[in-house]
Amino acid sequence: MIFGVAHRNFRVLFGVLVLSFAFGSLHAFGVLIEPLQNMLETERGSISLAYSLSIIGVTTGVFVSTHLNRILTPQQIAILCGVMGASGLALVSNWPSLGMLLLGYGVLFGLSNGLAYSLFLEQAARALPQSKGLALGIATAMYGAGAAAFTQILSPLAHTDTLDTAIAVLSFSVLLAGGLAALMFSRARIVVEQGNLPAPNLHPQARDIFRLWAIYCLAASGGLMVIVHAVGLMRGFGASEISIMAAPTLNAVGNIAGSLLGGVIADRLTARRALAVPLLISLISLVVMRVVSSEVALLGLMTACGFGYGALIAIVPVVIRKIFDPVHVGWVFGRVFTAWGIAGLVGPYVAGNIFDHTHGYELAIIASICCLACAAGLNMFDNSRTHQETKDRELDK
Repeated sequence: MIFGVAHRNFRVLFGVLVLSFAFGSLHAFGVLIEPLQNMLETERGSISLAYSLSIIGVTTGVFVSTHLNRILTPQQIAILCGVMGASGLALVSNWPSLGMLLLGYGVLFGLSNGLAYSLFLEQAARALPQSKGLALGIATAMYGAGAAAFTQILSPLAHTDTLDTAIAVLSFSVLLAGGLAALMFSRARIVVEQGNLPAPNLHPQARDIFRLWAIYCLAASGGLMVIVHAVGLMRGFGASEISIMAAPTLNAVGNIAGSLLGGVIADRLTARRALAVPLLISLISLVVMRVVSSEVALLGLMTACGFGYGALIAIVPVVIRKIFDPVHVGWVFGRVFTAWGIAGLVGPYVAGNIFDHTHGYELAIIASICCLACAAGLNMFDNSRTHQETKDRELDK
């Protein structure tokens, strides 16, 4: 019996890793920006909009996933993600244009990514029910690993004459991952407790939701700006071509490490202290980035920025589980996660437009520093209690 449970959990975890890895390719978009700009002969801000739209798609997918879980099994959702994502990418590779880029990559691939993201987080928590922080960390780390791997896979293909091949590789990978995950996941529908409940009374925890939302939005804006524009940032610093191409990979490696350790950090520290770790790492890294000139130091700071962002992504879901009652966790996470979508729309797009108008990223870095400083300030005034502390306080009354 024990072996049977372990075997089933291993299968589910394998499906999680495959799905997370393939859909993490969304964040390899940085190596496609310049080739797409040259091929479509448009401004960088317009190209960056495709990535920003994909982030909105991810957010929408996560938001609606609770409703989708009521009518589809995990297997069916995995297949849906694979087919939808692959179809969107196929549109871009076969009919390259700005409109198809925005529709195929931004809308369809983004939406399928959000559904996949919600699915593999839920399945990861079920695979390791006694270590959910670790499970979420592993799942988000593999998401970052996908970004790192596909950055290397797509980089040699990301030229005007082979760009369609690079995007076709992405399409096939996503379709294959959806099929493999479907084989690993259970046929039973996910039971969504919070989906059968009315919206919880947010008083007196509404301020906790809004504060978390603001912290997540401000911090993720800076992290996503660095992820998407890592190549441009290094080129702006006057780095060599080797360092320029290494930057997105090292940033993704930092993302992986941050995701792996983020869940552990969140399990061991209070909510405020756990959130302080990625905020301070990212803030200090960007401040130092403005004053150093060594390429080695710049690459180290790129890695640190990735670590801060990865840790943030893994810590926020665990912090939500600590603060709010379990039956409200999914409802709260769906709303707090919209902050990530807003950050994805604003951060990379604004940075791209700043580059178009100033031919540099100095103002974008300063803006990111200000956002992170505000997030750190909001986190300092955190006086939220865990859901268990709240229950104990109500019983004392």
